[in-house]
Amino acid sequence: MKKTLSLLIVLFFTLFSLSAAVFTVFPDNVSFYSDVFNVYSNPAAIAFREDLKSKFIIGFTYGDTLDSTIIKEPLALVQALDSNLNISFGGAKMLFSAAFGYRTSDRKLLDNGVSYDFISSNNIQLDWGYRIKDFAAGIRIKGGSSAIRDNKVISDYLGFFQNFLLAEYTNLDGSNYFSMGLGAQYHINIFSFGLYTDSLLTLDQSKDLSVSLSNILDTLTFGFSVRREKYTPAGELSFYRPRAGLSLKNIFSDIFTFEATAELTLQFLPNRNLSFIALYGDERSKNSILKVNDSSSYIGLGLTLNYDKLYTSIQFQNSFLKDNKYKLIIKASLFM
Repeated sequence: MKKTLSLLIVLFFTLFSLSAAVFTVFPDNVSFYSDVFNVYSNPAAIAFREDLKSKFIIGFTYGDTLDSTIIKEPLALVQALDSNLNISFGGAKMLFSAAFGYRTSDRKLLDNGVSYDFISSNNIQLDWGYRIKDFAAGIRIKGGSSAIRDNKVISDYLGFFQNFLLAEYTNLDGSNYFSMGLGAQYHINIFSFGLYTDSLLTLDQSKDLSVSLSNILDTLTFGFSVRREKYTPAGELSFYRPRAGLSLKNIFSDIFTFEATAELTLQFLPNRNLSFIALYGDERSKNSILKVNDSSSYIGLGLTLNYDKLYTSIQFQNSFLKDNKYKLIIKASLFM
């Protein structure tokens, strides 16, 4: 009974705990627009928002790795947990966001239990976008820090909960950061193009602001997509709304990421829809862009439901050529 109660407590609090997410919550294409979630990929998307009535958004994200090879080990339900609370508010041109949370890493099975590193994060972000007809540009300013409890040996779920949320953390060296990003989008008919760099301006190790062309190019992401609009030229609601996109992330770095996304949305009412999403991604070298790096491919399947002011999503990702591990991501957001 005690084990069951402690397990339920851990699952409840980890679902609503706070962290900077390391999982990819797709679709994550810098050319996508129309809703507030696209702003997190590219600040320029805020200028094309269609849900302007929502001034305040609170969202929870929970993710963990599902590895069947350790299912019989202690604390098998906590493998690489990462959960996030994101609070955003703003209007037609600006969005302020704060994210807080906890995650685990470096899981090791020992004779007396399981060892984890516990990491907490605090992040703030300001997005601003301006639109001129079919073109928009956006600026992102963000910063944050992390704290850690490293090499903590846990024997049960109650001990995990105590170390995860109730114990004291120490500042993680080198975790403080500040940066400014720049994004742009252009839409013509059903086609969309997007660019975003995460390092237009950064705070270096000497705590001086610096601009580095190599950092700008290394973090540059390009996105292209095609979609059916929410409304037909006659002003009628489109029931079937397909969307497909290609993304090249960090395109000038030594290793860049290629992603392809396909999505089908069933639009029942203007603020009620159901979407089915599929994702494929891999890593490639700039010296051989057509060759996929060994053990770097991954796929994902997702289902999202948008019902009035509630948005929910469940996604599965599988790195099938690397370690055949699955990732489960659950997301819920409330609009006000």
